[in-house]
Amino acid sequence: MKLPARELLPAGLLYAALLLALYAATGITPAYDGRGHDGRFYTAMARDEIRSEPFIPIAPYCYRLLTPALVAHLPGPVVQRFRAFDLIVWIAALLAWHVLARRTGLSRWQSTFGGLILAGCAWGPMSSFYNPCYVDPLMYLFIFLGLNLILSGRTAWLAVLLAVAMLQREQCAVLWVCALVHDMQVNGRSKRLAVRYGSM
Repeated sequence: MKLPARELLPAGLLYAALLLALYAATGITPAYDGRGHDGRFYTAMARDEIRSEPFIPIAPYCYRLLTPALVAHLPGPVVQRFRAFDLIVWIAALLAWHVLARRTGLSRWQSTFGGLILAGCAWGPMSSFYNPCYVDPLMYLFIFLGLNLILSGRTAWLAVLLAVAMLQREQCAVLWVCALVHDMQVNGRSKRLAVRYGSM
């Protein structure tokens, strides 16, 4: 399902305006100078000005590599780098949500309303802006993108997305389960499909 720009652009601007307001109104955790308890490990992996370790051999940080690697290439203090990254990723995630909601049959306005509710959830963007040095925002974007790929039947692209998403956070593996269940329900396949998705 391809949505016209005349729908996505206003929705994106609305989401961006709300997220910018939340960004400006939300303070940063005082823990570890804004880094947070777990975030101090991610900031170290993102070339923190205080402590820089590109790889930390402690689970789960050792396999949540993607966000720190991307943030490492941004300019400025590490906490502000993470915060700016979170803002951009959340805008993209809300747009991916909007497309997903439309794909499931919701109207344009219902999808926009759902996106606004998601943006206002305490565990969503506000949590990311308060604890900016975590890796949740990109996980949500990958999950919304993955669900869109599942519903559109693009299994090859889903395999690529899963390969990248597993470098972000292990919870992205839920997409494999969603893909398997969806295809079994839609196409009535089981063993053959299980082998195909299991090979991913």
